[in-house]
Amino acid sequence: MMQEAIGRDLDQHEVVHHINEEKADNRLENLAIMTISDHHKLHGLGLVDKHVSDIKMQIVRDGELVEVSAAEVYATFGSEDSAQAKREVSAVG
Repeated sequence: MMQEAIGRDLDQHEVVHHINEEKADNRLENLAIMTISDHHKLHGLGLVDKHVSDIKMQIVRDGELVEVSAAEVYATFGSEDSAQAKREVSAVG
């Protein structure tokens, strides 16, 4: 899904991260491209610590791929989004 949205394959150092950590939730707003290194760093952090600004992600915003910090992503991707995503995934699965 992300590769379609950005019009290219991921390179060998990139992975797609599910922001709400629900792997079945493939809505574009829940997906971010990260380096493998930053992805490992992010998953090694506790939920509260995900607001660090040195971890970078690329998200699709208004049809463009833009780089943002994990802090920005997790500040805008609130608990209501996560709860809604879980309901949608449950309804499908």
